[in-house]
Amino acid sequence: MNRAEMQMRVSQREYNLPLPKNVIGERLILSLSRSTCCVAEELLVRSRSGSFVARDCLACGARADYAHLEQIPDLDCEGCAAHRRTGTAVPIMKHNNYWYRCEGCRREWEIGSIVPEWSDAFQYSGLAAPGDPNVIR
Repeated sequence: MNRAEMQMRVSQREYNLPLPKNVIGERLILSLSRSTCCVAEELLVRSRSGSFVARDCLACGARADYAHLEQIPDLDCEGCAAHRRTGTAVPIMKHNNYWYRCEGCRREWEIGSIVPEWSDAFQYSGLAAPGDPNVIR
């Protein structure tokens, strides 16, 4: 899926959708923050192997930034939403990566494995990850 397709899906409100038991394909998850470059919506993306998650500007596609737990939205768990429990899938830190955990049924999803790869739609905008040589954060 390229950036134009992502923008079209976002305009059609096809983002932050309920999480099914088994996610097939990629999910579009918008950050709760806006980009610093265009003050536009940011998409969560897998920035590198190991499921490192970053935020990329959906407007220009040229600016990446670190994702922080408080910028990741709560989502619905599809199974729990069927029982009128909404907003139960909350972001957590697990194994040095971001995950969703449903507070209703305890199901978990690794965020980096369900969001698009950054290179599918965005220009390179290097972010150092913890563990990289010479990283001071």
